[in-house]
Amino acid sequence: MTDTIEQAVMACVNPMTPQEVRVEAHKVCEQAKASPAAHQTAVEMFCKSSTPDVRFWCLSTLEEVIKHRYQSLTPESRVYMRQFFLQYIGQETTNSRHDAKFIVNKVSQLVALIFGQDFPEEWPNAFLELLQVANTSQASADMFLRVLFAIDDNIIDQSHHRSQMDAAVASKVKDGLRENGMTEVVHACASIIVAFRSSDLSLTKLALLVLSKYAHWMDINLFIHEQVFGLVLSCLSEPSLACDAAATLAEIVCKKMPGQAKLELLERINVHGIVTSIGSSFASSGDSRIVQSSSSFILAYVKEILVLWSKKEDIRPEHVASIQQHVISSISMLLHVLSVVKDSDANKDVAVETLQLYLATVRKLPQQELPNHMTNMEKILQTVAVRCQLPQGFELDGPAEIIDSVANFRRQLAIILRNVSRIFPDNTKQFIKVNLASVIQAEVGKTCEDSCIRVEAAVCQFSTPACHYIEKCVQNLP
Repeated sequence: MTDTIEQAVMACVNPMTPQEVRVEAHKVCEQAKASPAAHQTAVEMFCKSSTPDVRFWCLSTLEEVIKHRYQSLTPESRVYMRQFFLQYIGQETTNSRHDAKFIVNKVSQLVALIFGQDFPEEWPNAFLELLQVANTSQASADMFLRVLFAIDDNIIDQSHHRSQMDAAVASKVKDGLRENGMTEVVHACASIIVAFRSSDLSLTKLALLVLSKYAHWMDINLFIHEQVFGLVLSCLSEPSLACDAAATLAEIVCKKMPGQAKLELLERINVHGIVTSIGSSFASSGDSRIVQSSSSFILAYVKEILVLWSKKEDIRPEHVASIQQHVISSISMLLHVLSVVKDSDANKDVAVETLQLYLATVRKLPQQELPNHMTNMEKILQTVAVRCQLPQGFELDGPAEIIDSVANFRRQLAIILRNVSRIFPDNTKQFIKVNLASVIQAEVGKTCEDSCIRVEAAVCQFSTPACHYIEKCVQNLP
């Protein structure tokens, strides 16, 4: 029987198959899928065949069973399917020949779907059994991480919740994992990073990605333990891993919790010291990649500390002053990010949004506290003056999406300039006046593209409606 179905599958995927033969072959495949024993047939064919197309058809058949008929299967049949997948994972991690990635990814997806159906009630030790069948090989680590990623991608990720039932399944899986398996999952990911960071970059990046996916809802104490946090932090210094490590650290920093608890967390893991260290490395080397690769982590910290400072909810009064000092010193790093991120980088918009939050909070401060932020305002003006320049190679008749992107970013900078001018009007007026005068003096007589860009940017600041009164200073230019 399985031979007949395999021949039908091959006929369906073969572009040279005559149409009448293809129709009959399709009927055979559909009948096999609709059979009450479809899961057994698919498992037998999968184990017997080495043809990727046939193996993928078997997995597609199992997917239909899991999604639409799994609850109607007998307990024995469900155990049978679970054992098949565990056995496959064990074999895949020990055999010298491995399946194509699309087969492995499909297996990971189906294991995740079974998790959603059976964990934790029918399969309470699912994660532990998964760890047991996987040995310490590179392939076992890969399979384990793919299953974890698939569980998040197919079940836990809220963007995939299309119904209340989807949300309930996700909640059930998370609660079950918190009670049984959470510690093992985090430690397993950390062990994979230690074992393969110097030999398998893609595997290490996948482990960091899995940690970032699970960090926002797992027990934060598992992640701030030195074995995990210190390990991820060390990856921040490796150029090839820095972006992934920064994303993981950002998730840890953004963990939702009461204000005082969040402050104690940030101080406990010395996030401010880490951000300051990144800034020092950037200042000493001038290598913008240091900030670019860490930008998601830097922005997450600055935004979190700004929220604590602006709301001051659940913060003990004696800690408010120290938060403000953290804010003042962290804005430099925020401006570093804004100055070096590429125009296409999504973090550019996050940096602008975070800077707007800072300015909105400063505007609410008592007058006597404003001088504490004078230096930051000067740095903001300098950064705006530079980023206001048109990008190299910009053309007015270029692609519409590029023109719109530049125009939108300039509007955001104009709003920043307006908000600074509302806080320190005289300083803003003087800065724009001096900046325009110095640019014109430096670029007079030059006709190169760079000179035109700098002059245009300086003049552009006068046209912003945010500082309409500043145009008056033009008449006083030398």
